Amino acid sequence: GGKVDPGETPAEAAARELQEEAGISAPLEHAGSLLFAAVLHVSLRSFDACYSSRTDEMRPEWFALPADIAGAAFVSDLPQTPYETMWADDVYWMRHLLQGIPFAGRCDFEKDGQEGEESKIVRWWFGAPRHT
Repeated sequence: GGKVDPGETPAEAAARELQEEAGISAPLEHAGSLLFAAVLHVSLRSFDACYSSRTDEMRPEWFALPADIAGAAFVSDLPQTPYETMWADDVYWMRHLLQGIPFAGRCDFEKDGQEGEESKIVRWWFGAPRHT
């Protein structure tokens, strides 16, 4: 689903959906804006969850932060983030999210209608303020 219910704000819908689909309760804060076709997605930065939380819609998994974000001395037994199995745009904006850098972006996906074919990025842009 991921839809905003009547009388609900987008932030309330994000918190509700996160709880329903992943069993995670989190203090959400605006971290960035992503536009897919005409759907705005809300992202989160910090949360508490049970490692075994699973629902019919989601199976949460945990991954290590990239070394250049976590620090070269940080060692984790967790697997690296599998960008190759995620939506194609995630590699562009997720680094900003993980570093706490506000961002905005748009990504247009397209299919040619073939059964089982994955969507492909046809246009995109992502930006973040410069840090001096």
